[in-house]
Amino acid sequence: TALLIAANTKAVNLLRDMEYNGAETMLITAIQIVDEFVLSRLARIDIDDDSVDSEVPPASACPVPIYVGLTSPPNEPGTFHIYGKAFLVTPFENEDGSPAAFPEENYTPSESLCTLFSCILNYNLGLCRHLASLSSANGIYQIVSMEAYLRALGYIYPWPTEPSYLLLELALLNNSCQVHYQRQDPAEIQATRMRMAQNLRANPLAIGDNGLTGEDIPFFRQNLENNDAEIRQPETQENTYSNP
Repeated sequence: TALLIAANTKAVNLLRDMEYNGAETMLITAIQIVDEFVLSRLARIDIDDDSVDSEVPPASACPVPIYVGLTSPPNEPGTFHIYGKAFLVTPFENEDGSPAAFPEENYTPSESLCTLFSCILNYNLGLCRHLASLSSANGIYQIVSMEAYLRALGYIYPWPTEPSYLLLELALLNNSCQVHYQRQDPAEIQATRMRMAQNLRANPLAIGDNGLTGEDIPFFRQNLENNDAEIRQPETQENTYSNP
């Protein structure tokens, strides 16, 4: 588990340095390790056991800014901005200050923690490829970034007691929608925007005074408000990106 956290942190640092190939390789390797953990657990547990989803992982998803480069005015109507933050895995602490995610040296992560790792690693992989598409104008990167975002969305489970998981889901939906804007897919844009809006309405406790604060929730809301009147395609790729 410590290896996965270190690999993800290293990949995020490479993203900050715009070393997209190195970050992509490290993230793919980490995802393969998580997949092996999941397969090994499935070989040992009852496949009918459905209790895993109720178990909150002993870690949070911590967003950290990544340089996006190209920017546009934050309130410009008709544009949809990329959420320019990657996520680190931050273990919760026990009462003695030790990380709760690692109770022993050879700790095998629980399925819920594997799920969180899968979400974060695939989101970061999607962001890596997304940023690569912006710097290279290579349409293939748009396709493979969406594949990673969709994999992460397939894993995510909205544990309501930990607001950072809601933030991770909103980041996934936001950046998926931004790719849909670039690919000019109005049906997917509308469906993704509706899901974002539903999440923002349906989780008032997570977004309240004891939950998500700062710039992130206003950023997502502004993205939706910029496009409420009608779904308009950006005129050029160069003026549709922003780092919140």
